[in-house]
Amino acid sequence: WFSNRLINGYQVGDKLDVSEPQGEFLISRKELKTYKQFVFLSGGSGITPMLNLIANLKQHAYTGEVILIYGNKNEEEIIYKDELDQLQKEWPNFKIIYGLEESPSPVYEKCQLTVNCLKGLFEKYQIKSANSCFLASGPPIIIDNLRIFLQELKVKLTHLKFEKFFIELDLKTTQQQIGVEINKEQRQIVVAA
Repeated sequence: WFSNRLINGYQVGDKLDVSEPQGEFLISRKELKTYKQFVFLSGGSGITPMLNLIANLKQHAYTGEVILIYGNKNEEEIIYKDELDQLQKEWPNFKIIYGLEESPSPVYEKCQLTVNCLKGLFEKYQIKSANSCFLASGPPIIIDNLRIFLQELKVKLTHLKFEKFFIELDLKTTQQQIGVEINKEQRQIVVAA
């Protein structure tokens, strides 16, 4: 699972060196019983770890609400849109809110995932903060905006789990360094072209 930016920068046959999966970005059995709602916030390719977490909730027949706020620049950059839309049709507990910077359609919310955007979405869709677990994955600014917003709501940050990551590519060089932050721990991965 890669971002469109990475996929479009390489050709079939190019080789990449990547690290093994790492981190502790998961939902425990205790949390399944504790929280009445899981709210996911994702930007761009940050959706990839969310898919597994959401699928795990469905597999465990979680009966609470599951809300995904998924931000992208435009409709073309929405990764796994068909799969997400199908999951929403199959599972009544699951709701997707697409936030797009460039939104020509009323089907999508026109907004970047700023603090003000989050306030508006939480109000419009009546997203509760009590008894909720918040999981965020994507560019650091999105996680920071959610953290600020939750603090304004007086939500304890122990109810927030996050995985920050970003990719800065310069395709003219033979190696790229990717910065990853998982629960406040910084890691660097070198990708060789």
